[in-house]
Amino acid sequence: MSTGSGGETVTMPDFPILLLDPGNFTPYYDANLGWALARLGAQVEWITSAYLFEPVPVPEGVRVRYFFFTLLNHPRVAAWARSAPRLRRALKGLSYPWEMQRLTAELRSRPPGLIHVQWSLIPWLDGSLYRRWRRRGWRVVYTAHDVLPNAPPGWRGWLRGWEKALRRWLYRSADAVIVHSEANRQALLSLGVAPTRAHRVPMGDLGLFAVPPLPMEEARARLGLDPQQPVALFFGLIKPYKGLGFLLRSWPMALRRVPAARLLVAGEPMEPLAPYRRLIAALGLEGRVTLHPRYIPSDLAAAYFCAADVVVLPYLDSSLSAVLLTAYDYARPVVVTAVGGLPEAVEEGETGFVVPPGDAPALAEALAILLADRARAREMGQRARRLAEERHAWPAIARQTLALYEQIQC
Repeated sequence: MSTGSGGETVTMPDFPILLLDPGNFTPYYDANLGWALARLGAQVEWITSAYLFEPVPVPEGVRVRYFFFTLLNHPRVAAWARSAPRLRRALKGLSYPWEMQRLTAELRSRPPGLIHVQWSLIPWLDGSLYRRWRRRGWRVVYTAHDVLPNAPPGWRGWLRGWEKALRRWLYRSADAVIVHSEANRQALLSLGVAPTRAHRVPMGDLGLFAVPPLPMEEARARLGLDPQQPVALFFGLIKPYKGLGFLLRSWPMALRRVPAARLLVAGEPMEPLAPYRRLIAALGLEGRVTLHPRYIPSDLAAAYFCAADVVVLPYLDSSLSAVLLTAYDYARPVVVTAVGGLPEAVEEGETGFVVPPGDAPALAEALAILLADRARAREMGQRARRLAEERHAWPAIARQTLALYEQIQC
């Protein structure tokens, strides 16, 4: 037995826990979970690869091994790989099966414990290996950050049935599957995952990586923004499913209500940016939209959120988003679309607004309400901050996760 950070008594796990994230797609989530589990007395080993965008500090109590894609660990190779995404994916696709087989051989020589997988790169292969690991005594928990790969409606539609079959195989290959919302748990059940294997555990906030908030004036000065303008922020990697085009088409409608408003778009483009620039020009939005098309390092992210009055997530598809919880951490209200688990994370009219995906007038109206009434936006942001503290703190998430581990180890 041991005492958790809140003074409660918890059972100290007597089995090793391997956090497996081969592509290092959620490093801050992995690090926070590993740290919180270690605080409860767990032996945590984080098996991953170097994060593509920036070094991620390893938390106290967690052993990290950069087991995958070691060629990309060299800074020059990593920089080259970022500039050639197709070649990077091809190299990973070639090396990944061999590395997973190498990990499987290593597991045969170790006392069985629990493997908590964060992402699958090749679902059919990974599902087969999970079953092999389980036959050798290991228990496998899988966190489905995205129940199905994100895609705008209709995009790759003919592949959707195949993707569902692959994910069904993957999820049924684990002892338990974690999702972050009830909507996503229902999506798991619709894929044929048994209710006893589908578990809801909230997504955690910034945790160890939270940076003290800045006064709005200081944040805007750092970013070169007008201190008086109402600002809406779109933040994060720019991908097709995130609905940036939909947001841009709604922005002229918001400007009719709040002519002085500015839209700030900040994040690394993972798709061509030229179509968005053409759309901005066609809509006459030059000077009304500011683009910072680059990766925003974690130590600078606070300035973007603190500079904004509202954070907008106009997603066309999503299971949930760490951007939403980051907004809450920095006391900013959100406007989100009703996809996946996003609506469950918002208290309507209290911490933000939820609008239908693809409904430009509804999105513009919700944004205009908060941009026109900045005092109300600040009040909603404070409620959002309290909600994050109540529902998304890592110590409570680690206790729920550990309870699931112990349940399937029995």
